This record gives sequence, structure tokens and C-alpha cells, in this order.
Amino acid sequence: MKINEYRKINGINQLIGYSTNEFVIVIKDDKDNNPPYFTGSTQYEVCEGDSISFIITSKDDPYLPQQSNPDSTFLFWNHLPKGSSISVINPTAREKQYLFKWQTKHGDARSYPYKMAMLLKDNFCPINGVAFRNYQINVKPKPSINRDFKIKSGNLLVFQTEENQMDLIYNWKISNEEDSVIFFSTKAKDSVVLEYSGNYYIETQIINKPFLCYRKYLDTIQIQYNLNSTQVNLSNPIKVFPNPVQDKLFIQSILLIESIQIIDIYGKQVLNTAFTNEINLENLPKGYYFIRFNLKDDVINQHFIKN
Repeated sequence: MKINEYRKINGINQLIGYSTNEFVIVIKDDKDNNPPYFTGSTQYEVCEGDSISFIITSKDDPYLPQQSNPDSTFLFWNHLPKGSSISVINPTAREKQYLFKWQTKHGDARSYPYKMAMLLKDNFCPINGVAFRNYQINVKPKPSINRDFKIKSGNLLVFQTEENQMDLIYNWKISNEEDSVIFFSTKAKDSVVLEYSGNYYIETQIINKPFLCYRKYLDTIQIQYNLNSTQVNLSNPIKVFPNPVQDKLFIQSILLIESIQIIDIYGKQVLNTAFTNEINLENLPKGYYFIRFNLKDDVINQHFIKN
């Protein structure tokens, strides 16, 4: 270090001397201390709109036999995502654990991860041991669709999404006022005959394949139609009877049906046949079934009960 001495002579600062001194700073590791360290994962992911929480665990192994009093650990952080928080689980613990919590919002998804910097210190004297770690959270987007519902011929519900996206998995579930599921589908477009007047509740769940995030929609439609008539007409183009059925199921239709499928409530196909006006169900187990009529350019779904 050099210190100059000036004196003002005739109004001008002039150097009249100086002095110097040398300082030596030695930085060394304390060989009687084990530094703290982190355990657990550093990378996490969550779908936007969902919550995420995880525990940050700190460890500090005593330096034996020299260290008789084990160190305590303390966490410092920055660059937390907006709306998130970190809290110590047990403030009196020697090796502390910290809880990270974040309720994400729709719109938080982005193509690159949120990053947080963590500094872990112990209380060893005279030199604290330290550790550094970065955490990453990848917020994935949820899918979004517009649903379209149309009533045709009085009681035929045609439902579809306005966007037929190839990377989506569809799950439609339709329930009646008794909260009984009367139909389900995994297609982007499908149809079902609703047999009675009243409210029907449609639950649509979509999953985007790349991210496996899902979104659920709930819709209600109302049908005002009486299907107690046994006549087959434009409002009731396919009649299935009797329902419930014990052995033989009869079908009357004014439409050209190419094939018929019967599906159980677990989605398993139990029958696939060309169109016929009479189906023998004597060996079919009791239960609730869907019957699908495949037309040339359309599909109509109904259901029946096997006693």
C-alpha cells in the first residue's frame, strides 16, 4: 500500500513525499471442519395452475474426533419465483429442513425453467463452511380446447372439440341427473342418443401427450324430449329394446347400419358384428353396456342393461 503526501504551494498541490506498507492476506481451508451439503433432487416440474412443494434438506457431518460440538446449518436464497415461499420446518434442528411451496397460475408455463440459487452455511468458528446449489422448476403448459355440442333429431347429442389436435388425449363422460354415467368416449368427435328428458352433465378431460398435463371442463345440457314411444322415426332413428334385456336384444332402424359394437363399462369390446336386427345376449354377464352403431359417415351410441 502506498500513501502520497501533498502540500499546496502557490495554490498548487505538489507531492512532497510518500510512505508504503505491505499487507499479506492468507486464505486457507479450515481443516477441522466438514462443510455442509445438500441432499435430494434439484430439478422439479409442475403443470401450470397446480401447486408444487418439496423439501430442501441440509446436512453437516461432524469432524471427528476434533469437533465435539456439531455445527448447525442455515439456508439463504434468492431468485424465488413470484408467489413462492420457503420456510424452515424445525428452527431448533441442527441439520435443518426447509419447505418450498408454490401455487402456480395459468400463464406461468414457459419454455425454460425457473431457477433459484441456494447458499448453505454452518456456524463453525472462525470460518463458516458453505455450500451452493441451484434448483430448477419446469412449469409445463396445460391444454385448452373449445367444446361444441349440438342436438340433432331431438335426442341425438353430437359433441366435438373445435380443434382436433393430434397431441391430445380425450376423455368424455356423460352423466344423468341421478349421477349415473351413461356414456364415455375417447374420440375428438362422437355422438350418443339421450333417451330421457332432463339435464345431462358432460365432463371433458384432455391430456397433452408431450407434457402429460390435463385440464377438465364441466358442461350441462338440457334435453326436452319424450322417448317412451316405441316407434322408429326421424327423432328416434334407432330403437333398442327391451331395455333392460335378459336374452335377446332387438334393433329397429331407419338408418343404414354397417356394424355393431358392444362395450362394457371398462371400455372392453365384448361384441363386434355386422348389422342384425336381433342379438343373442344370453351368455353376456349382467351389467351396464354401451352399444355403438357404425354408420357410413357417423357413429351413434346408446346403452342398455343386461339382467
